[in-house]
Amino acid sequence: MDVKLIQEFKQQLGREQARLRALLASVAKEGRIEPVFENMDTDEEANQDEVEAFVTNIGTQQELEPQLLRVEHALEKIERGEYGLCEKCGEDIPLERLHVAPEAEYCTEHAE
Repeated sequence: MDVKLIQEFKQQLGREQARLRALLASVAKEGRIEPVFENMDTDEEANQDEVEAFVTNIGTQQELEPQLLRVEHALEKIERGEYGLCEKCGEDIPLERLHVAPEAEYCTEHAE
């Protein structure tokens, strides 16, 4: 793969990494990953709102963390000179696929 193209993918992945990290940090910063059950008051509606926020943010966290891991794995592959190769067969991942999903780990044939 062309060095210039790899650098473009690296920049794109770096931007996505920063975006995902910022989203995860904002969820954690707002203190909505862990509920504050010891401060729960007698207002059932407030308690329900806090539990709902906790469940929503856990779902968000569980969605974002695997995405971030795939992006970071792709960046590591760039550093090792293995970017764009299918992890199952070792063949090139089609550029069309990488343009859509630069963190792709598998060629079209071996994608889940």
